[in-house]
Amino acid sequence: MTESTNRFDGNADNVIQVGDVHGDVHNYAPPPPRRPKLLWAAIGGVLLLVVAGGLVVLLNQTGDSKQPLAVQSKVNLPKDCSGGWVVPDTGDTPIKGDFTARPPNAELSDGGQVTLTLQGLRSSAVVLDSMRVDVVSRKPAAKGVLLPAYCGSNIVPRSFRVDLGQPMPTAKPQDGHDGGDVVKAGDFPFKISDTDPEQFIVTALSPTEDVEWRLVLAWSSGSQHGELVVDDNGKPFRSTATTNTRFFCPDPNNSTWHLPNEDAPCGMMVTPSYARYLTPLHHTGSADTLSIGYSGLADMTYNSHQISLAAVSVSAAQLVLKVSWSKDHAIPVGSTFTFRPDGDKLTLTDPNGISTTWN
Repeated sequence: MTESTNRFDGNADNVIQVGDVHGDVHNYAPPPPRRPKLLWAAIGGVLLLVVAGGLVVLLNQTGDSKQPLAVQSKVNLPKDCSGGWVVPDTGDTPIKGDFTARPPNAELSDGGQVTLTLQGLRSSAVVLDSMRVDVVSRKPAAKGVLLPAYCGSNIVPRSFRVDLGQPMPTAKPQDGHDGGDVVKAGDFPFKISDTDPEQFIVTALSPTEDVEWRLVLAWSSGSQHGELVVDDNGKPFRSTATTNTRFFCPDPNNSTWHLPNEDAPCGMMVTPSYARYLTPLHHTGSADTLSIGYSGLADMTYNSHQISLAAVSVSAAQLVLKVSWSKDHAIPVGSTFTFRPDGDKLTLTDPNGISTTWN
């Protein structure tokens, strides 16, 4: 017969220790008291914290069981006239919605943002050591309708940019703006406490794919350390390229998005990001030209081929145009051209990945 000793350190409400058991054993215990704002639960050794607007998973917890910080995540659009929502395509009927809220069944487009609000839960400082990006899945760009962002104020401080098109994307600090003043980019570590919160704005670029992803924040406080996995209400964040969509124009007067046409041009097109494309563009050293209007519709001569295009995404980082007509069918309908600012010039990448310089 083998003897064994069971030990338990700490306090427990209900403990049962038995030898040989035949039949069923039932233990009835009163449920733990509810907490009014934060709900903690342990599942498989992983500690979960549910807060309004998001689910936070705390991993690798050490030291005191009381957690020193909490985070709230919110998926939203930037206020610099870039990014948008991608929703299922249900036809040409205008789509009603609140420009400040997320439409039903919508996911972020290339250039959309995630806002993290972090708060310490006690007076001693919590150091945020780093932030990394975990890619959950990749698939082709989602089909649907792009509902562009409506223009608002400038970018706020504590901005980061994530290029999900990279094999191992990282969160890179970006300069922000506070009114008319440039706020230089800040990088980890940061400190938070119960009286000194922090807010991060993470802009996610996804130029070619539909990507699911999460953020992981490493933290430390005295002898404690751990990681916060931040997602979208228990699901990964999702950002898709707009290369497989058509776009509607925002109409703030009627709280709708509608099909673009010359009688009702896209308000989002009258932006600093878009304005630089409104003058005729020329391929340096060739006869290639591009003319684009306020509605986002464009005519282009490229390698002697005449094509028509429509803008499907515009941001400070790039303009994506999709081919809607090709005179000699040499350039397939549905293929995309991408312009990216490069100093005082523009770099055009064609459907075959060939880059040329334009101005």
